[in-house]
Amino acid sequence: MRSRPHVPTLVLSVAGALLSACGSLVVPLADPPAQQWETPRGVVPLDTGAGAASGQDVDRNPYVVRPGQERAERDEDRGPRTKSSSSFVLTLGSRGIDEPELFPGIDSKLAIGSEFAWTAPGSVFGFEIGLTISVADGEFLNGLSQVVEETSGIFEFYFGPRLDFELGSSRFHLVLGAGPSFVTVTDERTVTGLRVESDDDSLGLYGHAGLFYDASEEIQLGLDLRVLGGTEFELYQDIFAPPLEGSADSSQLALAVAIRF
Repeated sequence: MRSRPHVPTLVLSVAGALLSACGSLVVPLADPPAQQWETPRGVVPLDTGAGAASGQDVDRNPYVVRPGQERAERDEDRGPRTKSSSSFVLTLGSRGIDEPELFPGIDSKLAIGSEFAWTAPGSVFGFEIGLTISVADGEFLNGLSQVVEETSGIFEFYFGPRLDFELGSSRFHLVLGAGPSFVTVTDERTVTGLRVESDDDSLGLYGHAGLFYDASEEIQLGLDLRVLGGTEFELYQDIFAPPLEGSADSSQLALAVAIRF
């Protein structure tokens, strides 16, 4: 006679089979998406759980941009922040003579100059050396009411220490310089067809202050104010008795272009 299966055992077996089948159909729940931080360098995951990085770790992460850092980088890309140690400067301006005894027919002269300047890396200290040429012509009446045509020139060779200050985080520079200047004066006069000329040398002192703007990494544009003093000259010693005495002390305002390399 066939034995019947025990009912409780059969029920438990069927229930176990159903639970096993249902378990294989359960869909695992996905982990919540990690928080992300969108930066100019891309999307960076930011862990906020138990293993979250500290502020120092985030600061050390090269792919995380802290607030304000992006603006600082834009400001850094906006213009040059490292200046070359050497520059070649061209100037064009007008020189006004303080004492007109040597040049009675001339009030001011066209001034053209060139200069080499060097500044120590990471410092404001340096030196400069240059040449300035001023020329002009004019006319005046002599003691006999005769018209005298005059052409004169001032040739100046100078060198001295130089200071170059960056004005904060802007593109502007303040440049200061001073030192000895070796000056040569030439003068030529013509009256009633008779032409005479004379020249003389003197040692003086110069000083200047300039404001420059970084137009690019290689080019600076600026305005330079320059003074010359302490000069003494004697002209036409062989013609006039006594000779003409005076100075070439002057002030000069010029536009400047600096090429850095």
